[in-house]
Amino acid sequence: LPARPELMQYEKRFIELYEQITSKLEETRRYYDMYNTLTDSKKFITKEISILNSIQGQFEVAMTNEDTRTGLMRSLDQINSGLLQTFKKADDKLKAEQANLKVMNEKHTSLLSKQRQYFACVKEFQDVCSHGEKLRKYMESR
Repeated sequence: LPARPELMQYEKRFIELYEQITSKLEETRRYYDMYNTLTDSKKFITKEISILNSIQGQFEVAMTNEDTRTGLMRSLDQINSGLLQTFKKADDKLKAEQANLKVMNEKHTSLLSKQRQYFACVKEFQDVCSHGEKLRKYMESR
Protein backbone atom coordinates (compact mmCIF):
# COMPACT_ATOMS: atom_id res chain seq x y z
CA LEU A 1 0.00 0.00 0.00
CA PRO A 2 1.28 3.47 -0.80
CA ALA A 3 1.95 5.79 2.10
CA ARG A 4 -0.11 8.89 2.77
CA PRO A 5 2.46 11.32 1.20
CA GLU A 6 2.54 9.18 -1.95
CA LEU A 7 -1.24 9.20 -2.19
CA MET A 8 -1.26 12.98 -1.81
CA GLN A 9 1.38 13.26 -4.52
CA TYR A 10 -0.69 11.02 -6.83
CA GLU A 11 -3.79 13.07 -6.13
CA LYS A 12 -1.92 16.31 -6.84
CA ARG A 13 -0.60 14.90 -10.13
CA PHE A 14 -4.07 13.69 -11.17
CA ILE A 15 -5.45 17.15 -10.49
CA GLU A 16 -2.68 18.70 -12.62
CA LEU A 17 -3.40 16.25 -15.44
CA TYR A 18 -7.12 16.97 -15.22
CA GLU A 19 -6.45 20.71 -15.49
CA GLN A 20 -4.19 20.15 -18.50
CA ILE A 21 -6.82 18.01 -20.21
CA THR A 22 -9.50 20.60 -19.50
CA SER A 23 -7.31 23.36 -20.90
CA LYS A 24 -6.55 21.33 -24.02
CA LEU A 25 -10.26 20.56 -24.48
CA GLU A 26 -11.17 24.26 -24.29
CA GLU A 27 -8.40 25.09 -26.77
CA THR A 28 -9.63 22.37 -29.15
CA ARG A 29 -13.20 23.65 -28.90
CA ARG A 30 -12.02 27.17 -29.74
CA TYR A 31 -10.17 25.82 -32.80
CA TYR A 32 -13.26 23.91 -33.94
CA ASP A 33 -15.41 27.02 -33.55
CA MET A 34 -12.87 29.12 -35.45
CA TYR A 35 -12.66 26.49 -38.22
CA ASN A 36 -16.45 26.33 -38.54
CA THR A 37 -16.70 30.13 -38.64
CA LEU A 38 -13.97 30.43 -41.27
CA THR A 39 -15.56 27.63 -43.33
CA ASP A 40 -18.91 29.43 -43.25
CA SER A 41 -17.22 32.71 -44.22
CA LYS A 42 -15.43 31.01 -47.12
CA LYS A 43 -18.70 29.47 -48.29
CA PHE A 44 -20.46 32.85 -48.25
CA ILE A 45 -17.59 34.63 -50.00
CA THR A 46 -17.40 31.93 -52.68
CA LYS A 47 -21.16 32.20 -53.19
CA GLU A 48 -20.91 36.00 -53.41
CA ILE A 49 -18.12 35.80 -56.00
CA SER A 50 -20.15 33.29 -58.01
CA ILE A 51 -23.19 35.57 -57.94
CA LEU A 52 -21.17 38.62 -58.96
CA ASN A 53 -19.50 36.73 -61.83
CA SER A 54 -22.90 35.49 -62.96
CA ILE A 55 -24.32 39.01 -62.93
CA GLN A 56 -21.30 40.40 -64.75
CA GLY A 57 -21.52 37.69 -67.41
CA GLN A 58 -25.24 38.24 -67.99
CA PHE A 59 -25.25 42.03 -67.79
CA GLU A 60 -23.77 42.94 -71.17
CA VAL A 61 -25.83 40.29 -72.98
CA ALA A 62 -28.98 41.37 -71.14
CA MET A 63 -28.63 45.00 -72.13
CA THR A 64 -28.92 44.18 -75.84
CA ASN A 65 -32.69 43.63 -75.86
CA GLU A 66 -35.79 43.93 -73.67
CA ASP A 67 -36.50 40.18 -73.17
CA THR A 68 -33.03 39.40 -71.89
CA ARG A 69 -33.14 42.48 -69.67
CA THR A 70 -36.39 41.19 -68.12
CA GLY A 71 -34.79 37.77 -67.67
CA LEU A 72 -31.84 39.38 -65.92
CA MET A 73 -34.19 41.27 -63.61
CA ARG A 74 -36.01 38.01 -62.71
CA SER A 75 -32.66 36.32 -62.11
CA LEU A 76 -31.59 39.21 -59.85
CA ASP A 77 -34.88 38.94 -57.93
CA GLN A 78 -34.25 35.21 -57.39
CA ILE A 79 -30.71 35.93 -56.21
CA ASN A 80 -32.07 38.59 -53.87
CA SER A 81 -34.65 36.23 -52.38
CA GLY A 82 -31.94 33.57 -51.89
CA LEU A 83 -29.76 36.10 -50.13
CA LEU A 84 -32.64 37.14 -47.91
CA GLN A 85 -33.24 33.49 -46.95
CA THR A 86 -29.54 33.04 -46.17
CA PHE A 87 -29.61 36.22 -44.09
CA LYS A 88 -32.69 34.99 -42.22
CA LYS A 89 -30.99 31.65 -41.45
CA ALA A 90 -27.89 33.44 -40.19
CA ASP A 91 -30.03 35.79 -38.11
CA ASP A 92 -31.96 32.86 -36.61
CA LYS A 93 -28.68 31.12 -35.78
CA LEU A 94 -27.41 34.31 -34.12
CA LYS A 95 -30.59 34.61 -32.04
CA ALA A 96 -30.31 30.97 -30.97
CA GLU A 97 -26.67 31.48 -29.93
CA GLN A 98 -27.59 34.65 -28.03
CA ALA A 99 -30.35 32.77 -26.20
CA ASN A 100 -27.89 29.98 -25.40
CA LEU A 101 -25.40 32.57 -24.13
CA LYS A 102 -28.07 34.10 -21.91
CA VAL A 103 -28.91 30.67 -20.43
CA MET A 104 -25.22 29.93 -19.86
CA ASN A 105 -24.69 33.30 -18.19
CA GLU A 106 -27.63 32.63 -15.87
CA LYS A 107 -26.21 29.21 -14.98
CA HIS A 108 -22.80 30.76 -14.39
CA THR A 109 -24.29 33.39 -12.09
CA SER A 110 -26.19 30.71 -10.20
CA LEU A 111 -23.05 28.59 -9.82
CA LEU A 112 -21.07 31.59 -8.60
CA SER A 113 -23.74 32.25 -6.02
CA LYS A 114 -23.60 28.63 -4.86
CA GLN A 115 -19.81 28.81 -4.72
CA ARG A 116 -19.99 31.93 -2.54
CA GLN A 117 -22.46 30.15 -0.25
CA TYR A 118 -20.18 27.12 -0.10
CA PHE A 119 -17.15 29.22 0.85
CA ALA A 120 -19.21 31.05 3.47
CA CYS A 121 -20.33 27.72 4.95
CA VAL A 122 -16.76 26.39 4.93
CA LYS A 123 -15.54 29.53 6.69
CA GLU A 124 -18.32 29.25 9.25
CA PHE A 125 -17.49 25.56 9.76
CA GLN A 126 -13.80 26.39 10.22
CA ASP A 127 -14.69 29.08 12.74
CA VAL A 128 -16.91 26.65 14.67
CA CYS A 129 -14.17 23.99 14.58
CA SER A 130 -11.62 26.53 15.80
CA HIS A 131 -13.96 27.59 18.60
CA GLY A 132 -14.60 23.92 19.49
CA GLU A 133 -10.84 23.29 19.57
CA LYS A 134 -10.36 26.25 21.91
CA LEU A 135 -13.12 24.95 24.17
CA ARG A 136 -11.60 21.47 24.16
CA LYS A 137 -8.18 22.85 25.13
CA TYR A 138 -9.78 24.95 27.83
CA MET A 139 -11.62 21.95 29.23
CA GLU A 140 -8.45 19.82 29.15
CA SER A 141 -6.48 22.49 31.00
CA ARG A 142 -8.97 22.54 33.85
